Amino acid sequence: MGYNLVILLLEQKMAKNNRKVITVTEETFSAGDFEGTLKSLLEKTQELIKRYGEDARLDYDKYFSYPYDNDYYPSYMVQVNRPETDEEMQKRITEEQSQKEKIRQRELAELERLSKKYSSEPQGEQ
Repeated sequence: MGYNLVILLLEQKMAKNNRKVITVTEETFSAGDFEGTLKSLLEKTQELIKRYGEDARLDYDKYFSYPYDNDYYPSYMVQVNRPETDEEMQKRITEEQSQKEKIRQRELAELERLSKKYSSEPQGEQ
């Protein structure tokens, strides 16, 4: 099954129960680790498929940097899509509700401020 079809099917299934598909970086390795003969590259690729499945992605990042370092290191990342866990979904929903409430409170405060401002002015000055 093609990568895009798998993602589409996962997204449709997840939409039914409010789960999102999360892309997780499972492994990062130096670009130099992925050099060699075609046979050695095939073996490395087969090992990655065995470990992460055939739908895992291998993405190149020429600007990869470790948090403690200011230098860039060309790297490959093995990324896997998976449905979010119950805990991740609950955390996301809680954060989304919190953000909506903050926006609502900010808008209500703005409405109150504007109501006071324009209700106290005489009609001719608007």
